[in-house]
Amino acid sequence: MTPVLWSANLGLLFAEHPLLDRPAAAVTCGFGTIECWWPPDDQARALTERIRALPVDVACINAGCASADAHGACLNDPEHRDTAQRDFRAAVELARAVGARRINLPIGHLVEGRSVQGQLREATAAVRELAEIAAAAAMTILIEPLNAADAPGYLIADADAAAEFIEGVGSDAVRMLFDAYHCARSGGDPIANVYRHVDLIDHVQYADSPGRGRPGSGRSDVWTLVDALAAVGYDGAVGLEYRSHGWTADSLLFIVEAPTSAPIAHGRISERQELAS
Repeated sequence: MTPVLWSANLGLLFAEHPLLDRPAAAVTCGFGTIECWWPPDDQARALTERIRALPVDVACINAGCASADAHGACLNDPEHRDTAQRDFRAAVELARAVGARRINLPIGHLVEGRSVQGQLREATAAVRELAEIAAAAAMTILIEPLNAADAPGYLIADADAAAEFIEGVGSDAVRMLFDAYHCARSGGDPIANVYRHVDLIDHVQYADSPGRGRPGSGRSDVWTLVDALAAVGYDGAVGLEYRSHGWTADSLLFIVEAPTSAPIAHGRISERQELAS
């Protein structure tokens, strides 16, 4: 089996530390690759400096969405199009600063009183514009479906809807972030979805389901997912985005206890790129 390139998601892992200390904590635990949500504005510069000082790659970052109003509208609201574009340009600059090449882009929540299809059209047009910015910066936009139980009213709730949306945008700079937890929580089969959407998947995240806890805490087996990803030829990072409910280092014992048929390597994205070249 191909070694797994684990990525530590700093939004949930190492929550026992302040955000600015989490990159170093991840490296101490052996991670060579991390990913992060959009940081608070007053910590963005400091977090960037902490990351740049470490031997670590950044698999992806989440774009902020200052354009969202009280209803959660974002790219699906034409009144917020200019602000959403500024949000995205800021994400591109942050991604460039930390060496990331993927930006997870929030689409928005449904606005009452407007048709779903109309909002999807607005979001599609907005993402097409942002895809041109991403392509010019040699970056990829990731579209992540969020399950309806955890994110009620989110515009894209499952992998099939995400695939349809991405295909509607029609840009090579727009791909799917496949989160096994959100897939399972929405009632989908993560393994079947990996096989169905392999051509669109550009990043993967995992937490056990139900509960969004560490591997082994629920019914969504991480090694079955690893097997499926290897079978379809996925060689990117698998972001660990779960709640450890305690010290993160303790929750990582599943890696040490991996099946002998599944060698593990934290590694770095850049090291893999060098080996492939």
